[in-house]
Amino acid sequence: MALFDHRVILLEPSIEHGEPLICSHGPCLLFQRSTLSKNSGRPFWACSLGKNRRLCNAFRWADEHIGSNIRSDVPQIGKEVRIRSADFVKRRKTYMNSKTGETGSFCTKCSVLLLGDEVEEHEGHDLYSPVTNDDLHHPTKLLFPITDKTTAQYFFTSQTNDFLAHIVKHIDYNGILSVGCPSIIEDLDRRNLLMDIDNRYLQFYKSSQFIHYNMCNNYFFNGEKDLKRLKSFFKSLNNCLIIIDPPFSVLVEVISRTINGLKELWLSLHSEDENQLKVMIILPYFMETRIKDDDFLSGFAMCDYQMEYINHPSYRNKSSMNISPVRLFTDVPLSNIPLPTSQGYHYCSPCSRFVAPLNVHCSDCGICPSKDGTAYKHCGSCGICVKNSRIHCVACDSCKPKEHSCISTGDRETLETVKKVEQKNKSRRKRKRKFNGE
Repeated sequence: MALFDHRVILLEPSIEHGEPLICSHGPCLLFQRSTLSKNSGRPFWACSLGKNRRLCNAFRWADEHIGSNIRSDVPQIGKEVRIRSADFVKRRKTYMNSKTGETGSFCTKCSVLLLGDEVEEHEGHDLYSPVTNDDLHHPTKLLFPITDKTTAQYFFTSQTNDFLAHIVKHIDYNGILSVGCPSIIEDLDRRNLLMDIDNRYLQFYKSSQFIHYNMCNNYFFNGEKDLKRLKSFFKSLNNCLIIIDPPFSVLVEVISRTINGLKELWLSLHSEDENQLKVMIILPYFMETRIKDDDFLSGFAMCDYQMEYINHPSYRNKSSMNISPVRLFTDVPLSNIPLPTSQGYHYCSPCSRFVAPLNVHCSDCGICPSKDGTAYKHCGSCGICVKNSRIHCVACDSCKPKEHSCISTGDRETLETVKKVEQKNKSRRKRKRKFNGE
């Protein structure tokens, strides 16, 4: 079961919660879960990535003060990570200063640039050769995406990257801070900085171009040095666009806190220029309600452009017959974001923005209502626009899928009560089996 779901909320730590637990991904975050169990509402520290505790077992109840924020059974940011990062930096410097030129090799299995006689050491591995200068400037073409469920990587299609590059040029930002989306910056002609949890990019970028960073807890793996590099980057710009592609499993509140932290840093360097820093968050359209409910992100609007990934099993190009649900949420005025008419997007004058091909303006609602990219229709009974596949059900007094089950209000309340009792009994049986060692 995923650690983060709709019943989990992010908390602000206080003295009573003690020091945050530390794991290999940096400081843990403080959460609270609302369930039917006896621990409902009990604050706990957990890994900031939080997708699956089997992949990172960092967990501690906040009221269990053990005198240390480090547990022996929780993996730490140890020597292995630091040594590997240092090795990547050394490889980049050695490779760039060598006469290897465009005859070098890259081991796709080990994800390393090979130096000197190292090719023999990687015999039997899949080697990419020769590594050209163009390859070095496009590391996402060399690196296999990480596939574990905690830090899985998905790279944008060239069409999506071209769209984002067009936005940057159209609005004319001085610089781009790319957080967790490495493919975007590879062909931009603007000053840019990549911050990512994947330290393999240290082989390809200078320290002024890449920061090893966890967006989920705003953690700089190289500490104050990298924080100073980010400050230097911000200080050199008149305006900046942050493009952030978070894991879809992470709570919106977690990303909101990170963005707020980055904006505060910008304001500490540009006290009167809050409007010169804009943000684009890449998330599925069905996260819109959570975005709107967040105090800091409530002013963000959803752009209709359908973002596509090369390697995502579901959110790929349209040849899969599925419309990608991934969108841009931004505080950039949507009237300033032109969408490609060559792909069917069109401009809606009443809404003052570009919309998806099938998104038609509704005069009754006063908006272009479609969220998922399909055509919507107006329901006079509900007073809103709904998906074409839905019909108005008199018994439910709302629009529902054609093959839905109608139940009366009384039956519905009874059913909810039965479900809660069943869930409570299930939890009791589970605790009893655990107590008995079954």
